Amino acid sequence: MDQFRQSFTTTDTYFANYVETAWKEFKNSGGKVDWDQQSALQKYILGGRLACSFSWTEVDQVYIPVNIVTLKHWILLVLDILTRTITVYNSLKGDEDDDTIIREKIEPMATLLPIMLDFLCLFTKRKDDYGSAPFKVEHCPDNPQQDNTRDCKVFVIKYAEYLMHGYAISEVTQDKMHFFRPKLTFELYSHAMDTEENQVVSDLERE
Repeated sequence: MDQFRQSFTTTDTYFANYVETAWKEFKNSGGKVDWDQQSALQKYILGGRLACSFSWTEVDQVYIPVNIVTLKHWILLVLDILTRTITVYNSLKGDEDDDTIIREKIEPMATLLPIMLDFLCLFTKRKDDYGSAPFKVEHCPDNPQQDNTRDCKVFVIKYAEYLMHGYAISEVTQDKMHFFRPKLTFELYSHAMDTEENQVVSDLERE
């Protein structure tokens, strides 16, 4: 992580679905969760789920891409474990109904994740006395917006990339999408070809 400006890890696009499933169990059981049945979530948090991830005990921020299925839209959540804050980066801020749907999608993250982190003793290791109390949720007020309905995924990727490197996300603008899209395509294709043909892995994968 030396090349980045933050101490962070990431989740994949399935993580939010696991949290939502656990949240439904939590609500239906009156506030109880069988954590033994949530081994996938535990592996995400402890760093054993993804090849390039780290245990949340070793980082300060966690990047979480979230798909709002009913809106056909992607947003980025950044959990700051130190400040117990989830910041929402939404490139298509909509009407009140859309905002309500997004709040409902974020609620499991803000409420259930601290309970699970407390169960895994992460807060004890960090000397955090707030334990299972819900995380605060903030919405980034000035992140650039898209002017169509198809670029949200690129915005999420570029928000994350710029934040990780400490760059200004004000540079992630709609007029640069024509540049970002082929650049991402080239980077993904090049990495896939290097991995397949030359058995090349990233530094994080090697570690």
